[in-house]
Amino acid sequence: MYMMLFRFLWLFDTAITLAASGGFIFYLFRGPVTKNITGTWLGVLTVLLATIMSAGWLKISNHTATALLLLAIEATPGMVYLALLTAIHLFGLKLKHA
Repeated sequence: MYMMLFRFLWLFDTAITLAASGGFIFYLFRGPVTKNITGTWLGVLTVLLATIMSAGWLKISNHTATALLLLAIEATPGMVYLALLTAIHLFGLKLKHA
């Protein structure tokens, strides 16, 4: 049970990290990423990568519960965003622009 949950969360967090990295590279070459926010982007990407690597290390060290907690904390915003996109797709919700 724990192993399957760990794999799911680890793969989900890896997908989040790859999407963020792809977005950074895309926007870096497109122009919106300026010198002012490049450090912020690199900090976020570093934290995402460090979380995945730390969770793997914790699992190898037989601290599976701590690794699951770490992965769950990182996966929560992504799951909420995925639920929002699913609700928009399924129910045709229209978001109003301010």
